Amino acid sequence: MPSIDVSHSDAPKLPQQPAVIAQCIEPQLAAQAEVARRVEQALRSSPYLALRTITCEFDGESLFLRGRVPTFHTKQVAFTVVERLALDVELVDQLEVAAPTPVRKRRRLH
Repeated sequence: MPSIDVSHSDAPKLPQQPAVIAQCIEPQLAAQAEVARRVEQALRSSPYLALRTITCEFDGESLFLRGRVPTFHTKQVAFTVVERLALDVELVDQLEVAAPTPVRKRRRLH
């Protein structure tokens, strides 16, 4: 069986050193972390208290929104805030709409 010589290929060489690969990946990860930080900061400073508990996390190309909000309107407000800051990012909705649990009053014993 004849062997094929690929040492003179026209294909671009990929970096082989882990440090070089890390240099290519680290700026992208830093940019993603910065977007997530700015989104969480905007949510924390919202006048809607329910938005202050939402967390944001990047997983590759997607920004995951996680948490619990009391109404669908609040969920829409959260997405409006996030979409302004994360323009080129896929948003993954993991927000749960659930009314807050009521606090029961204790009965007095006489």
